[in-house]
Amino acid sequence: MSGTILAVTWWCQTTTAPWDWTPKVYLGVWVMVALFVVPYAVVMVRRARSHGLTSRDKRAILWYSLGVFFVWSASDWPLGTLGAGYLLSIHTVLYLIYTMVAGPLLVLGLPDWMTRGLLDRVRGWSIYRLVVKPWVAVIVLNG
Repeated sequence: MSGTILAVTWWCQTTTAPWDWTPKVYLGVWVMVALFVVPYAVVMVRRARSHGLTSRDKRAILWYSLGVFFVWSASDWPLGTLGAGYLLSIHTVLYLIYTMVAGPLLVLGLPDWMTRGLLDRVRGWSIYRLVVKPWVAVIVLNG
């Protein structure tokens, strides 16, 4: 290996290279997905061991998993690459996926006991209950 440098791409970025359909792995996207999944999974496993999971908890896991799936699919190759450097229309679709699909699914995936446990520490439960109302959320999102 004479002077070969291993180039690691951490995230989708604008590039001057022409588009090709060669799959690319973005390590930063996988790290971000792990940061979404690992803490949630640890808390849910602890809950399952101590109290058991209710049907609402199981539905919450499904919603959260779908939200993470949409975050990952919009961030990784090919959509993330196309949206970051090639097509503004795809970039707009990514924005819509993040805000109108993934975000609400992630919020639906947080059971009340988990959300309350996090927000009681900072006294933010009443603000959270206000912001998650659909019309308030639309106004905040578009504001």
